Amino acid sequence: MYLFNPNVAKQVFPDILSRCVVCDNPIGFGNTISSFPWRPMDNIVNEIEKLNLDSRTVKTAHYQAFQNKQRQHRILGVLIITINIIILSPLPELLPLKYTGLVIKILAVMSASFAATQTFFNYQKEIELHLSAGEKYASIYRYSRFLLAKYKDNLIGKDEFLKESYDLLQDYLNANNSYKTCVPSNKEYDAAVKSNQKRNNK
Repeated sequence: MYLFNPNVAKQVFPDILSRCVVCDNPIGFGNTISSFPWRPMDNIVNEIEKLNLDSRTVKTAHYQAFQNKQRQHRILGVLIITINIIILSPLPELLPLKYTGLVIKILAVMSASFAATQTFFNYQKEIELHLSAGEKYASIYRYSRFLLAKYKDNLIGKDEFLKESYDLLQDYLNANNSYKTCVPSNKEYDAAVKSNQKRNNK
């Protein structure tokens, strides 16, 4: 890892700089060159950085979906309980007698409809799947950060980095296959991107 001033570097060694990858995020007082020509792992490092970003976005999107499904499930549950309490309470008797039966039937149909909605969309299973997926992608995100840190700090060689990168990619692909039945919505993905951008700006 080398700290440098990019303006000076362009004047002093333009040929070397043209073959190096400059990181987007500044570290210390300058930018960093992730790999020089004698460490030809730029493409692999870039792929792991992309995987790190993707896993973070997917993780956040799944947590967004988990929260949304859980909120919807709770709202429907509260509505069902409230309607059933009203039906069993003396409140319907306060209405004119000719309307009492009709109101009770309407409330009963509403309660049954909300319960059917919960069953049809299988909210509880969706909640569990999104939470599990969020935890899995969070694990991949944390490990990819750790792997990049080890490599950039020269704590592992390129062979070990390549092997761990391949294992991490396989883990990511397996996660995609395992959770293909519970995909966050486009709205949840957009919210995840915005949420991560806000955290990066802090």
